[in-house]
Order: sequence, then C-alpha cells, then structure tokens
Amino acid sequence: MSEVDTVDFSAVLESSPDTLRLSVNKEKTFVKWEGESPSFVSDLTDTEGPYSHTDILEVLSEKEWASIDKIEEELSKVPSDKAALEPAEITEDVLVVLNDKVEESVDENTE
Repeated sequence: MSEVDTVDFSAVLESSPDTLRLSVNKEKTFVKWEGESPSFVSDLTDTEGPYSHTDILEVLSEKEWASIDKIEEELSKVPSDKAALEPAEITEDVLVVLNDKVEESVDENTE
C-alpha cells in the first residue's frame, strides 16, 4: 500500500485505490492485469509476485487476508449441527468457506 500512488489504474483490472482488496492489517494489496506486466510494476520496490491464478488463491487463503467481518459473516452460515464443535473445528469450516469465496471472487475478476 505504500506505493499505491504509483499504480497506473488504466493498466490493471482495478479502477482506483478504493476498489483494492486489502490485507487485514491494511498494509498489503494486489492488482490484476491481463497479458504482459504493466510497465509501472517494474518500478515498484516493495512487491511480491507476480503470482499465477492458483498461487494467488493460496496467498489469499492465508489468515492475513481474512477479515474479521468476513469470518463473522461466514461463521453465521455454519450449520447448527456444527455448534457442538470446538472453536478450532468451526474456524476450519469457516476457512474452507472463505477459501471458496476467495476463489469465486478471483475467478470473477480474472475471467
């Protein structure tokens, strides 16, 4: 996020800083593009990647990308028969649902 001002939003699939997905601590984000890497990317100094579609799904499934709001929202969707489970087991079920949602979101934005 420290270099978001250098992103050429005409060269990526996001339209502005307001449309970027942020990590939980709001220090990281990512941009998507089609074809060759946009020229501004080589000027960035604090980056990771680029990642393939499969690789970015794995990155986004990590805890640093799961927001508390999303976790609470998905937790509310856990079937009531799971209520007797230990919190760690419920969290695992929620993370599975979140991973599915992340994959759907990335698929929608990269097709």
